[in-house]
Amino acid sequence: MAVRAGRLLGFAIAGVAVMSLSTVPLSWLTVSSSLPDLPTTGDLSTRSSGLDLGWGWGMLPCLATAAVLGVLGGVRNRAAVAAVAAIPALVAVPLLVLAVLPGITNPTLPGTKGVPPQIAAVLDRNAEAALEAGWFAAMLLTLLAVVLGALAFALAARQRRPSDPAAVHHH
Repeated sequence: MAVRAGRLLGFAIAGVAVMSLSTVPLSWLTVSSSLPDLPTTGDLSTRSSGLDLGWGWGMLPCLATAAVLGVLGGVRNRAAVAAVAAIPALVAVPLLVLAVLPGITNPTLPGTKGVPPQIAAVLDRNAEAALEAGWFAAMLLTLLAVVLGALAFALAARQRRPSDPAAVHHH
């Protein structure tokens, strides 16, 4: 059963990493604003994907590497190889946070180049940011890849231990 579990974990990590990769072009952050003294103007908003948010690009090689390592672990039926996939997936977690952190802590409305500076300043002061479903999906799937990698590591460690303590020879 442990042999099948190593193969299964490897392919599961690869699948989760590919699904997480597919979330990078989705909307991660929405910034909206309005002019409070002009109720007829409505809200202005913009959505940004992981590809629009600088650090989101770093997710691509991390998750691609995790997927390849997961496939190698699955094909070779080696839980230890699949476990290594947790490393690039773990690196992707802070990249996810860094991608949205500037927009959350200091939201500004991009695309106000043709707007007079005083109005752009008011829009930026009233700007509010919200994380989108794409970011939450990316975080959930990336953390799942890390957890599956940790399970593969535990399985690999268990497979390395001799099953019969009497079979260990002391010299």
